[in-house]
Amino acid sequence: MADQSRVEAMVYFVVSPDDGPGHRIYEEEDILARGGVHAAERLLENENYWYGYLGRVWGEPGPRGVTYQDSEFARLPAPNQTILKIGRRNPAFGRSDLEKHIFQEAFSAVGRMLHSWNKQEEGVVDAYALKQLKISAYQLLRVASALHTLERVHELAEVSIIKYWYDSTWAGLQFPDLVLGEFTVDVPLEFRRSNEQIVAVEVVPFASC
Repeated sequence: MADQSRVEAMVYFVVSPDDGPGHRIYEEEDILARGGVHAAERLLENENYWYGYLGRVWGEPGPRGVTYQDSEFARLPAPNQTILKIGRRNPAFGRSDLEKHIFQEAFSAVGRMLHSWNKQEEGVVDAYALKQLKISAYQLLRVASALHTLERVHELAEVSIIKYWYDSTWAGLQFPDLVLGEFTVDVPLEFRRSNEQIVAVEVVPFASC
């Protein structure tokens, strides 16, 4: 039997061009205020690159609101273990499967580069997350069309990056919360046809540019 003194909430994982990757928490009152689960998900679709339902967590109510422990979120599946839906802020929304794949692979390639920048010192991790990948729908179409005849295609994309920190002892995946700063940089991307994937994407080393 559920503990009536605790608050139950639905948790979604989102990749937002405004805030970066993170959770969206909806308590029952939030869902009702938005007109139901379907309406809440339409809002998530309108605001994000991708979004997906992860599960439910329980919080402790207090004078300053409801507190959710990190251990609650640690029980949720990892974002890569759930099916993410594409949002309208994604430049490939409504486009071909190839264009959707190209943007997702480019986003992942930049994310891998940023993960390699992470540094840990005395238990504190300085980390980086991709907030926005500025590739237009036209660029995606151009890359997709060019790869029909070319083996490799190069594009320069501006990216917005969040620098943040977290304690390595904290449970579960950590998303940008304790933000240290934000900055933008131009990143050279290489798109190539691959035998293992439809298209493989890599960040070209800056020294090679």
